[in-house]
This record gives sequence, C-alpha cells and structure tokens, in this order.
Amino acid sequence: MRAELILARGRIRTLGRAGLNPQSHLAIAGGKVLASGGREVMNLRGPRTRVVDLGGSAVFPGFNDAHAHVVYHGLTRFAADLSGARGIDDVLDRLKAHAASLKPGEWQQGLGYRTDELTERRQPHRTELDRATGDRPAFIDERGGHARVANSAALAAAGIASDTPNPQGGRIGRDLNGSPNGSKVS
Repeated sequence: MRAELILARGRIRTLGRAGLNPQSHLAIAGGKVLASGGREVMNLRGPRTRVVDLGGSAVFPGFNDAHAHVVYHGLTRFAADLSGARGIDDVLDRLKAHAASLKPGEWQQGLGYRTDELTERRQPHRTELDRATGDRPAFIDERGGHARVANSAALAAAGIASDTPNPQGGRIGRDLNGSPNGSKVS
C-alpha cells in the first residue's frame, strides 16, 4: 500500500513502541498510520503521495481535549508550583521564590494549590498576594483551573474594579464593601 501523506524530517512522537523517542517520518493512508521511522518510510511514497517537509517541527498524537487540560499542563512548566501547599504563607513563600526567575514586569502565575488542603480552608485574598508579588501582575489557579485569585496589579490590568459586572458564567469575588477580593470562579 502506498501512503497518501508522508510527514518528513520532523520530531514525531507516536507514543507507540518507540515510546517518547521521536521518529523523523510518518506515513498515513486511509486515515491510519502505515509506518513511522526514518527515511525508509519514504519507500511508501507513490505518484500521488503528498509529502510535507516538517523542517524539524514536532508532531504529537491527536489530543482531543475540549476542556483544555493539555494547555493547562503546558502552563505548569512556567508557573510557580503551588501543589501540596499547606497554608497561605506557604503559597506566598513559593510565589516570592518563583519571582526571582522572572523579568521585571513579567506576569506571574502559580498553579496547583487546593483550598481544602490549606490550613485556613479559604483562598488567599488579593492583598495577601500583593504582599508576595508587589506591583507585578500575578494570579494563582487552584488545581483544576476553575478557581483563581488575582492580585491588585492583575485586577487593574484586566480593568476589574468595584463596578465591574460578573462575567457570563462566572463570578468575581467581592469584599463586604463590594471591592474585588481577587477571586474568580468559573
């Protein structure tokens, strides 16, 4: 059988028998993978085969995640790791330590804490985040990404103030006086 499509000169991770070792070529016909490997895959080329030169680009198996967990996982490579934090002070200490790796003015993100694992059993308040992050815009996401807290600089950058209405499908957390407390739940 001849290939309808050959992806060539890439870093193709099939996650099959090759595991995480990338292949350079992949042949496809009838919507199925015929072969993966090196230049020998070009032997499956026919007169109507379309060859795409990847020029070293990466190819991964189809990730069909309508809820964006793949994107969230990618963000963990750049954010402060807050997983396992036992209290708000622990969250703040980790944010302070992570800030040393950032450029001035760069946004800071922290991921992975769980409110139910914090001694206080509540999300941090924006003013608590302010103590750890200063004037750097910053926000933290609870594990799962459905609840987050932003500091004052991030709220200002997003144009969120006391008179900002709740977004459709979400809620801006507020103090008793109506000022945003930094939390947003979606």
